[in-house]
Amino acid sequence: HFLPQNGEPGFIRTSFVATLLHYDDSTIGLLTNRSIDFVDIHTKKIRNIWVNSILTNPSALYCDESKVFWVGSLGTGLAKLVPMRKNFKTATERDSLTVGMSFSSVRAMYEGSDGDLWVGGHVGFNRLSKENKKYLNDYREAKWEPVQPLNGYNIFSVIEDPFDKKQLWVGSEKAGLFQYN
Repeated sequence: HFLPQNGEPGFIRTSFVATLLHYDDSTIGLLTNRSIDFVDIHTKKIRNIWVNSILTNPSALYCDESKVFWVGSLGTGLAKLVPMRKNFKTATERDSLTVGMSFSSVRAMYEGSDGDLWVGGHVGFNRLSKENKKYLNDYREAKWEPVQPLNGYNIFSVIEDPFDKKQLWVGSEKAGLFQYN
């Protein structure tokens, strides 16, 4: 059982854990309302890698195949945390990705096998193609594409169909389960 210990190194910073993810064979990543932490499953040691200073109410965490972190929040959109040596650099205000998305409250993220990033949230579902990811350092150039059949719904989860990589399964709050291709 891991509890906060006044922000001391090696402890989580809060008792609220929003998202867990499998980072590698021996590490679990966790997003709290104050930080991203790594837990070594063998030694049980915790390493704080990012302290939240730009997002309110962090709600979703995703790590893509190049080990870049995507942090969604309820109200301030999406931030990209790029690995830099052994540390992580937070996205700046200029790098905020809320511009262009059809919503600012992020609840779900998924990177498809084709490299496209799918982001769902409060009344919306958006796609950022693999080709457009290179523009993410300048949000004015990022081309988010709203997914029309799913805009207007609160999206909470998305996964790719394991048998048909062109199909997504999307879970929503009141409209149930969608299959999208």
